[in-house]
Amino acid sequence: MEDLTKQLTAIEAQIDDVSKKLDTAATAEELKLAKKEFNDLLKQHKDLNDLQQKSIDKLIADQIEVQKSVDAIAIEAKRLDIQKRMEDLSETLTKRFESDEFKAYVKSFKSGDRKGINLDLQGIDLHKATVTPSTATTDTSAPDYLPTGIIYDPDRVTHVRNFLPSGTTSSNRPTFPIELTITDGTAVTGEGVQKGISQFTLDNKTFPVMKIAAILKISDEMLDDIPGLVTYIVNRFGAKLKVKEDYTLLYSVASATAFDGLTVAAQAYVDVLGDTAVTKWDVLMAAAAQLEGDEYQATMHLLNPSDTLTMKTEKGSDGHYIGRAPWEKLPLTCDGVPITSTTAISGGTFLTGDFARGAQVYDRKAASVNFYDQDENNAQLNLITVVIEERLTLVIYRPNAFVYGDFASALAKGSA
Repeated sequence: MEDLTKQLTAIEAQIDDVSKKLDTAATAEELKLAKKEFNDLLKQHKDLNDLQQKSIDKLIADQIEVQKSVDAIAIEAKRLDIQKRMEDLSETLTKRFESDEFKAYVKSFKSGDRKGINLDLQGIDLHKATVTPSTATTDTSAPDYLPTGIIYDPDRVTHVRNFLPSGTTSSNRPTFPIELTITDGTAVTGEGVQKGISQFTLDNKTFPVMKIAAILKISDEMLDDIPGLVTYIVNRFGAKLKVKEDYTLLYSVASATAFDGLTVAAQAYVDVLGDTAVTKWDVLMAAAAQLEGDEYQATMHLLNPSDTLTMKTEKGSDGHYIGRAPWEKLPLTCDGVPITSTTAISGGTFLTGDFARGAQVYDRKAASVNFYDQDENNAQLNLITVVIEERLTLVIYRPNAFVYGDFASALAKGSA
């Protein structure tokens, strides 16, 4: 995995170098060669990304299998331990109640002196996880579970952080210096003439760390009775955490305790098209050109599946597909820039960016799932509190490295 990351970093550096060649190409032949080299590097980058994702998927699958085994062992050990404790307790209580000392102790009380034991069950958490029996059967016996684990609809597999560089931080407010203003006095200067004066000012930019979290309460009995429950909780609610993380990375609005998401910090799409036959393909190419105008190179377009579908199925007047034909297995691209389809971004909108250079995710505390049996009245009610949480920040180094817009507005302006 580390080797793949190094290879990806090396290719990204090569892509940067080739981008400079594209800008400085002096002849049509040099431009042609630079474009070919650029597309070859993009394909290598995509292939390595796919290989890395497959490796990650395999690691996750292996982890799930190992966790299933751990669950089975833990449940069996817990049952044996409870059984032994119950046997020991029963034996101890039997001896205690049958002893002459206990009988004498009971007889020593006068009528009316005995005090009952009151268990206060008020304030029970009614939001704890429960098992609802099927209405299709009246069988009340313990179910014989198939070895399938708990079945549920999946959450999205690829997340926004997968498109960005990542790191860790030990601060709750990471800060870095940015260029605030610059005056460039660079110029051709004659002999004996005053050189141009350049100036700049810097400012500190701070990005607050945000916490994304949830709690879940389950009964001790559920851990005993439902195989694979721990694996289900870790994977199911860990995925829910990442879905919320996606929304935060895209749409969070800056405050004293929050950072700007990518769509909020990005520059707005500026229409430069005047053609009456503008398509979504044209809009994405214009967004990439807008980045190039600020000396950035688009590495990806982020679209909702509903929008990629309309682009894939768009046809000319004679019925031919304008973009990639469905039977072609090539990745979907627009003028060489990959198009990524994800439900993380809202339908009808697009985010085009230089994801490699524009921003980075920093983890203050990596996503974790912890189980606690000592919380509120858990001991009284045999409940376990599950805490799912992470702390992170999104550092947007260069807001102009991203362009955000909506297709409806962009198409209307382009057709004006």
